[in-house]
Amino acid sequence: MRAEYKVIISAVIVAVSFHSSTATAFPGKKEKSAEVKKEAPLTPGDGVDRSGAYDMFLQAVLEERAGDYPAAIALYQKAARSDETSSQALRRAAGLYLIIGDIKSALKTAEKCVRINADSTECLDILAGINTSLDKTEKAIKYLQEKIRISPEDISAIVALAVVHLRAESPKKAIEILEAAPPSTSHQFVFDKYFLGRSYIASGEYEKAAEKFEMLLGGRPDLSIAFENLAWTYRMLGKWDKAIDLYRKYLVINSNDLNIQVAMERALSEQESGKPVAELHGDILKDIPEEINYRFFLGMTKWQQGEMTRDMNLIQEALAQFQLVRAAEPENQTVISYIASIFESLNLLNEAVSAWKQIQASSDDEKKSINLKIADLYDRMGKYDMSLKHAQIAAKLDPTDPELMFMTGFMHGKLKQYDDSIDVFKAALDMNPNNPKYYFHLGVTYEKMKKYDLCIEAMKKAITLKPNHSNALNYLGYIYAEQDINLDEAEKYLLLALELEPENGYFIDSLGWVYYKKKLYEEALDQLLTAVRNITPDPTVLEHLGDVYIALDRIEEAAKTYQSSLDAKVYDDRILDREATRKKLDTARKLLKKRSKN
Repeated sequence: MRAEYKVIISAVIVAVSFHSSTATAFPGKKEKSAEVKKEAPLTPGDGVDRSGAYDMFLQAVLEERAGDYPAAIALYQKAARSDETSSQALRRAAGLYLIIGDIKSALKTAEKCVRINADSTECLDILAGINTSLDKTEKAIKYLQEKIRISPEDISAIVALAVVHLRAESPKKAIEILEAAPPSTSHQFVFDKYFLGRSYIASGEYEKAAEKFEMLLGGRPDLSIAFENLAWTYRMLGKWDKAIDLYRKYLVINSNDLNIQVAMERALSEQESGKPVAELHGDILKDIPEEINYRFFLGMTKWQQGEMTRDMNLIQEALAQFQLVRAAEPENQTVISYIASIFESLNLLNEAVSAWKQIQASSDDEKKSINLKIADLYDRMGKYDMSLKHAQIAAKLDPTDPELMFMTGFMHGKLKQYDDSIDVFKAALDMNPNNPKYYFHLGVTYEKMKKYDLCIEAMKKAITLKPNHSNALNYLGYIYAEQDINLDEAEKYLLLALELEPENGYFIDSLGWVYYKKKLYEEALDQLLTAVRNITPDPTVLEHLGDVYIALDRIEEAAKTYQSSLDAKVYDDRILDREATRKKLDTARKLLKKRSKN
């Protein structure tokens, strides 16, 4: 059987440098404090169907695990309406709303969840995060305080509360919260010490700030933010030697960090000036390292952990944090690119496309990369017309790249626009005449157009350029078998292909088909049974096996195999003659019926 390369339009992800910034607040009036209501569970009224609600909840969980978040949300909401005393469905719906970036619905659903269950820490966290992002400080503080009351050891909530106070220019309150916090045990969790140091900086207590950053650097010597902040604090204290020594140590590890190089040059200049710190204080203060965005950094930490462990829960948590950053900074290109990438890893392809389209590329190279990424996503969704559109945009941005030209030709083929596909492949070959991949797909397209002589010519050219091109060897052998010509030569090509990929079930099928055409039915049966074992049920391979059973007069097995062929799914764009298979099945069944009467 012919097996095409599965070509996925790949893209170089737009390079985004890691930079963090303080949250840009939404404009708006400050809202009054909103106390968290502790309502008693609602009394179920007539029509409450807890059994039905539970069934819907379980179905929603399955939809969530399958990655269909909109369907899961709808079921969670339906379950919540069926049993108004339960907050579980609302909690999960609110979390999913946040993950997909529907901040308004996440806020509304989490508020309803907390009205039913005031101790839902997950919903309190969502409410705190959203209100922080929307610069509703007093509400955020109330929700965080309530969460900490319920979970006093929750260091993440404690840090979040301190950060809200720090952003509200209340560093003394932030210090009070962090100094009273239980010690964090996770090696990855550095935010408590970092923000304690930043709070002391904000309050002008540089000695204490240096002490906290020294502690942080002692536990995490790989952490660049600890280097930068500690060195800067030394400068504010007039400890030039310590600052310069720290910069030099950092540059041994990260020699290309221009920001640190500039900072060290300034420290050297400050030292050489001989001026007292009081005179330099204002200039040094302007040079303070940018404060990290807590939610963004937390998202990065969870994403890195999730990617390493393939823990989808951590990846979802990372996405939730990034969405909160995006709510505060809707134009933050870096966070949008991370959101788009995570949507891809969660197979939320429509959402990924939407996110990539919001990236404002700064160069033609970035525009090209983004359009290729979008083309790939549309291809994976089976939206070949949209995939072609974006592949063409990318090709126009770099008309000298034959690979981009090839990609557009490939998408024309998926749309069955074979004449266009041929024209584009030929144009790619004009740019790169020695590319066997282009000849291979040119041959595949000719075969779909039933131009078999041209197909054979293109496949031979691909093999000449790349003698170990296993797919071209298989394709050529299979075409010969289908045309019932050059069967000895076909066998030779297929044996070469199987030397390269001895377990490839499609190649084994092709060889079995050659043996069938040569009327070597036992040999054909042996190969086809092996092929069936090596691949998922394939309609063409099973039909071949049915034909061999017919040739061997094993009619009952043939009938079963033809039925299996009709039941098998097609996972590519092959054109199958299902009617011909049905006729073979009918013939086999009639023959069986006739024999049973005899």
